[in-house]
Amino acid sequence: MTTPTSVSAAFTVDPGNHPGDATRMEVTYYSVSGPFGALTAVDSFTLVRPRRDGGRH
Repeated sequence: MTTPTSVSAAFTVDPGNHPGDATRMEVTYYSVSGPFGALTAVDSFTLVRPRRDGGRH
């Protein structure tokens, strides 16, 4: 009998330091398996976009 595997994700957010800076969100998908929940990174990507408070006074 095999132990069921599930998937989980972790997020890291860097909002930038100043108005108008880029906000970055790093996402990593993990496979969770075994009786102790061993994590194995499966995939990762980074989302980037300008902060919405740039140019506002």
